[in-house]
Amino acid sequence: MHALVNTQDDIVRYQEFSDTPPILAAAKGLRWLPVVDEQPTPGDGEVLTAPIETVHADRVVRVWGVTAAPPSPVPAEVTNFQARAALMRGDKFDAINAALQAMGGEAWAAWEYANVVKRDGALVLALGDQVGLSASELDDLFRTAAQIEA
Repeated sequence: MHALVNTQDDIVRYQEFSDTPPILAAAKGLRWLPVVDEQPTPGDGEVLTAPIETVHADRVVRVWGVTAAPPSPVPAEVTNFQARAALMRGDKFDAINAALQAMGGEAWAAWEYANVVKRDGALVLALGDQVGLSASELDDLFRTAAQIEA
């Protein structure tokens, strides 16, 4: 990898060459410099950040950082089984089950017979409030549930 650099040491572009880069006329104020990447290997749950670039007389050095990966998207819905299994894994099943039994009626019927549980559904939002689950905790439960297979 090479970087095309102007007289102000601004990087104009990057390019791969199978051989040596072409010679540029000095009058244009451009030169090709080899790029040295100092790139760590991200661990689990980490991603590379954009590099910090430094132009030297004989090379361009790009130093990459590592940061926590953004959370996976929250699924809009999960199956009833996935929801129950995630609640069991998070030790929340008994509290939710008790709250639904107390609600009775349609809430209990939905808990027992619905094929899917919707993240933004009225029942989920009400249950979250009733048992003290924050929006981010509900999101995490849905992310966990989406990974569960029967």
